[in-house]
Amino acid sequence: MGDHILTSHAYELVQTESRAVHLLQYDEVGVANVQKDIGHLHDRIRAHSMKLDSQGFEDPTEVPPDWIVAFVGLKEAQMRNCRGLMLYQTSRLERIQDMCLVYGGSIPKEERAQLAPHEKDFEKQYGKLLRDYHAALFTPTDDAEAAPPEWDLGEHLEPPVPNKGLYIQVRANEDIGEVATSNSGTMTIKRGMKYYVDRSDVDLYIRTGKLARPVGDAK
Repeated sequence: MGDHILTSHAYELVQTESRAVHLLQYDEVGVANVQKDIGHLHDRIRAHSMKLDSQGFEDPTEVPPDWIVAFVGLKEAQMRNCRGLMLYQTSRLERIQDMCLVYGGSIPKEERAQLAPHEKDFEKQYGKLLRDYHAALFTPTDDAEAAPPEWDLGEHLEPPVPNKGLYIQVRANEDIGEVATSNSGTMTIKRGMKYYVDRSDVDLYIRTGKLARPVGDAK
């Protein structure tokens, strides 16, 4: 089976989602196919590694070039599947976030029917977060008839930081690409752009000069 075939399910999954105007039904079959491809590639990589080990090569230059090419090809196919699956999942969650903002913390019933169980849990928790934040913005007055402001977070795109000492603003000195962090989520870092992140997630990049604190903000 060609390695390009073992990435076709991931490609189809991502393309279908990216071209959709509205939220589609969660593709359980498509996700399962990609997971199956990842598992199959894992088995092939493991078998290839065992084959290399059994030959007892003492010098890496002794390994036949076609073996190296085959191994790299399998690893690349596996990574493409993983990236495709991650992109599918994150793009759907981003759609759900946008819809929660538009519809006031919860999405319409017909749209919610398209979600997988874990996406429904995410929508519920994210909606609660938005409602709590919206409520925190409204300061009660002596007027008993006063009503909370209309649902509009457009003027409050940057929520208060719980602990200013942990979160910092940084500027990218070079393109780093997609980075998955422990506390700041997954982000694509591009040169010249500024990001507001957990300090522990970017300390290494700051030390290596890839990221820098804006002038006047370095502490």
